[in-house]
Amino acid sequence: MQMSEVFHLFGTIAYRHRFLTRQQLVSALEIQKQAQMRGEHPFLGDICVQLGYLTPEQVEEIIQIQKRANRPLEKLYGRIGLENKFFNPEHLEHCLDLQKKSKTYAPIGYYMLQNKYLTLEQHKAILRSIERIRQSGSLSSTSFLDDLPFSNKQYAHIALKQGFVTSEQIEEFFQKQKKNPFRFLRVDKFLLQQRYIRPEDHISILQALENLEMLRLNSKLERPPHPIASGQPSTREKSLQVVRQKVHQFEKNRFCEKDTAYQSLYTKVSKELEKILPHFHIQHRIETGGMSVLYKAQNRQTGQEVVIKVLPSFEMARGILSEEIFEDQLLEERFEREAKILSLLRHPNIVQSLVQGYNEDFCFHVMEYVRGINLEELLLEVNCLEEKWALEIIKSVAMALEEAWRYKILHRDIKPDNILIDTEGQVKILDFGLAKSFLPQLQDQAYTPHNLILGTPAYIAPEIAGLISGVEPDIRADIYSLGISSYYMLVGKLPYYHESAISLLVMHYKEPIPDLRDQRKEISLSTSQLVKKMMAKHPEDRFSNPTELWQAIEKLESPL
Repeated sequence: MQMSEVFHLFGTIAYRHRFLTRQQLVSALEIQKQAQMRGEHPFLGDICVQLGYLTPEQVEEIIQIQKRANRPLEKLYGRIGLENKFFNPEHLEHCLDLQKKSKTYAPIGYYMLQNKYLTLEQHKAILRSIERIRQSGSLSSTSFLDDLPFSNKQYAHIALKQGFVTSEQIEEFFQKQKKNPFRFLRVDKFLLQQRYIRPEDHISILQALENLEMLRLNSKLERPPHPIASGQPSTREKSLQVVRQKVHQFEKNRFCEKDTAYQSLYTKVSKELEKILPHFHIQHRIETGGMSVLYKAQNRQTGQEVVIKVLPSFEMARGILSEEIFEDQLLEERFEREAKILSLLRHPNIVQSLVQGYNEDFCFHVMEYVRGINLEELLLEVNCLEEKWALEIIKSVAMALEEAWRYKILHRDIKPDNILIDTEGQVKILDFGLAKSFLPQLQDQAYTPHNLILGTPAYIAPEIAGLISGVEPDIRADIYSLGISSYYMLVGKLPYYHESAISLLVMHYKEPIPDLRDQRKEISLSTSQLVKKMMAKHPEDRFSNPTELWQAIEKLESPL
């Protein structure tokens, strides 16, 4: 992995902030490339000045933006390196001093390598850790207990749910944050300072937040799973009651746009979309994800409810999406590629793509609206599932994977977060953002940085992590991830845990496969063996394809 794949590039920032046009950036990069082939290493900013594209003052402004954008990443690079003892504090201080004195900007890793304070492999390991943190959405400019990623919205949601605060008290914080975002960074500190919650309430909320954020990455990369809750495993009927209740709460408390930035975006997007898609009425925002905004809409002709996923331009997204995501030069291509993959797949267990497109201000992707919640949310409520119900979900996901593999598509991120359960018990998988396609028209070499491990460490197959030499990952990697998810469904906790993501990946390869019946003695031997086969260390020992898996489940279902 290269530093340019993790840290924010001068050229990308210049383009995203409209200092350069795309053509100017391409021309300057081509000149830089030619110079590098001659053994020279000119600064891209100097090239742009020589070409008359930028003034020296503009170059300095871009460098300052670059420094601000990379500051959290620089801190994280230093913390990970120190925690893993790749270098010592004196080395870090020396490199920071060199970086500060430099006329131009280079990431801290450049100085570490130049001074031989760490090896290239150690440097790459740090970059891979940072990239996994960024993909998980856990990178934040603030800290949670100094180490853990923090979400004001999740904290507020739990505080409300547990009855520690009122909605007026939460609204008070967010109103103050809008007026002074630098003073009011964290909702927990505000609630404690105002004495709206007690320290013991705060601890209870943090414990619940740990459950919700289970195994999301921080600088040490993993956290302990939540303990097994008491009570009987949830039946299908009980689970669907929870799903319907959650959906009802969500639809009742849908977004009422008060934020000026969101109001402006909604007005612009709805106006433009209704020109492009005149038969759709844009109703309201559903949520804001890491790289997009989701709106609910309705087909005026058929009455069908849909979700429209929108990736706005940098200018449109100002104040809504993190500026960091726009440093990814392939952001639009990734968005469009996921839509193309979904448009190929027509299956009742896969969220359906309806139409996709773009204009100069945004890309959009229209998908079916699923009235449901993801499996992770369900498990946080009910803890674990009855055997028969879990097998029904596993079979449905296997059938979805069967459809994907017909088109030689590997999902690469099968986990409870990406499995939806609707109010009628229909199961659907979603989020093909990390998918790998073996089809020539969707080959993804350009979209996957070399040596980057894609996926979620808690669910990742050993071959995806590169631990089995000579094995090219195929659909059996998704079967492995589904096996880990199945264990979680049936027991209420994950089979492997370690604070270090690297150690966790190794556990997937080396640790014995735990027996479900050690946790729940009532689970049948046949189901325990089925999950063990899905979780086999080597692909050759797993089910060879999803068809074989769901057919095996059908044989088990009849006696249950």
